[in-house]
Amino acid sequence: MIFVCLFGVVSNFAILLVIIATKTMRNNHYFLIGNLAFNDCLLSFIMSITLLTPILTTFTGKVPGPPVIGRIVCSLKSQNAVFSTIKNSAMIISLIAVERYFAVMFPIFYQHHVTKKTCSNVTGILWIYSCTLFIIKDYFSIKVENNFCSQDYTNAISVFFGTVNVIDYITVQLLIPIFCYCCIAWKISLKISKSGYNYPKLNIFEA
Repeated sequence: MIFVCLFGVVSNFAILLVIIATKTMRNNHYFLIGNLAFNDCLLSFIMSITLLTPILTTFTGKVPGPPVIGRIVCSLKSQNAVFSTIKNSAMIISLIAVERYFAVMFPIFYQHHVTKKTCSNVTGILWIYSCTLFIIKDYFSIKVENNFCSQDYTNAISVFFGTVNVIDYITVQLLIPIFCYCCIAWKISLKISKSGYNYPKLNIFEA
């Protein structure tokens, strides 16, 4: 499993380098693709470290060393960072769907108003939002007591942010991409029907 994670780090980092090095890819769409590649690279890196955290603990389950190190190890063992990074990846995919929606459905508006600065600001807000949710949830749900990790997801703060995650999943990560890509498919099919091009029909019963 750790080799898969390391492959994810290398492959996503390679995609990021290609986007940075290629001038024709320096547009809004590939900027978002680059953000997704960076997030997935970070996800693979965090997962590889998470898989190694049992090595840092003793057979009794104690976490090593100073409180700061113990806190990091407990956070990795809880996999809060992994789930937060996966959530951020899904939100970037939703943002790509919205960007494609405006590019196809409203091309003139897209050319004049959807600039690189707009994409940078939106992705920046998205990263800040995801990091803030992770820090608050991790702070209130993970504790280190006597070098042992303890988790409490029943307190009011953890329940609240768990509810926010569910709402995010239903709206931002599920409904918005489905709506955007359905509209894009409808627009493409409409253009094909107006063009009058007749695709050859395939009869599967012909010999």
